[in-house]
Amino acid sequence: MLIILNHTIIPEFQSLYNSFDVEISKTQLILSSLLIYLPRTLFIILFICLIFSYLFYISTKKLPINLKYKIILKIPILRTFFKFYKTYRLSTEFALFYKNGVNLQSIVDIYSKQKNDSYLIYLARKLATGTQNGYKLSEILKKISCFEEGLINFIEEGEKIGKLDIELKLYSEIIFTKIERYLQRLIKFIQPTIFLMLGILIIALYLVIMLPMFDLMQTIK
Repeated sequence: MLIILNHTIIPEFQSLYNSFDVEISKTQLILSSLLIYLPRTLFIILFICLIFSYLFYISTKKLPINLKYKIILKIPILRTFFKFYKTYRLSTEFALFYKNGVNLQSIVDIYSKQKNDSYLIYLARKLATGTQNGYKLSEILKKISCFEEGLINFIEEGEKIGKLDIELKLYSEIIFTKIERYLQRLIKFIQPTIFLMLGILIIALYLVIMLPMFDLMQTIK
């Protein structure tokens, strides 16, 4: 919308003011420059972000998956979503497996055959190595460190009482609620920021158009 205004309405008013030799103040010049260069600046920022995202994807694509995860876990916000997603996925899938009587070794066999999902192959490898060394599921997942700490606690409780499927199902519901609340907090932060920016732009647009108009009216009088 701002781009359209910069090429239609604002130039028309500027031509009008120039024809009547209305003097433009420094404040009006600053606001006009803001309205003119803001879309370009935002476009450049967006373009740079896309370039960096693409370069990040290319540079990490061939990295070992454990190293890739270490990098992701150092990036704010992305780290939170990553851990939430991996935790929710594992708790949901394992709850379903255990509910249907599928043991850990069978889960490893299923995951190791998923050639199109490097994460599942990586997880299968970790689970296989851990079980061979006599570790429990909770101990293996604790070493992977890309899951929420609460998941480990619920698995440990499930291992103690022998109801791992119930504990995992319960935690999958808890983590889903956490994801919803986190998204709501982000929206509550982003929404007022967007409205504030829109408000500033509307005020700036009003001042750019109307302040010279007031000066023009004074000149005519």
